[in-house]
Amino acid sequence: MRKLPGTLMIILLAAFTISLSVNAEQAASGNTDVENSESENDDAEKTEKAEEAEEAKEAKEAIRTDINALIENAKELDGKEVTVQGEAIGERMDRGDYSWVNINDGTNAIGLWIEKSEAEKITCYGTYKFKGDMVHVTGIFYRACSEHGGEADLHGGSVVIAEEGYYVAEKIPFLKKISTAALAACGLVIAAVCLPVIRKRIDR
Repeated sequence: MRKLPGTLMIILLAAFTISLSVNAEQAASGNTDVENSESENDDAEKTEKAEEAEEAKEAKEAIRTDINALIENAKELDGKEVTVQGEAIGERMDRGDYSWVNINDGTNAIGLWIEKSEAEKITCYGTYKFKGDMVHVTGIFYRACSEHGGEADLHGGSVVIAEEGYYVAEKIPFLKKISTAALAACGLVIAAVCLPVIRKRIDR
């Protein structure tokens, strides 16, 4: 085997060294990109956790109450930030960029004055055929709102749907079924007795 000239050996060795250096730099660059990406993800997670903590703090500061207790303690809670939850009932009434929505939590009912965009989150309202969306809202309570005819209301912020509404199948009580059947049977008996008499009179 012929030996390579010394100059050629030096050139090949230099090329090999440069190649190793380039690969090392690329690997280091790749690691830096990964580290930067991980750092950005960590920052995003920290920001998200901070926002959640702030929301939790605000929710904690708001007074949680049922609607009846809110009405009964209207003087003490007037102008305070409160949190209530109840079933959306009736229908939405839009007034420009805002809407009226009534909710009932089983103890009492109250009107919410909220932005239309928030009201649009509510898609099902309680009627005799439907169970309305369960609405969770934090807002400022006014026992005699000067903007709305002196009525008690809640000027709400963000609306959260705690539970979606649904169709309620009509259930006929068993006793009602029995009574209906009995009335129908009586009607048939009366018809069976009276029709022959009526026919005889007509024939005469």
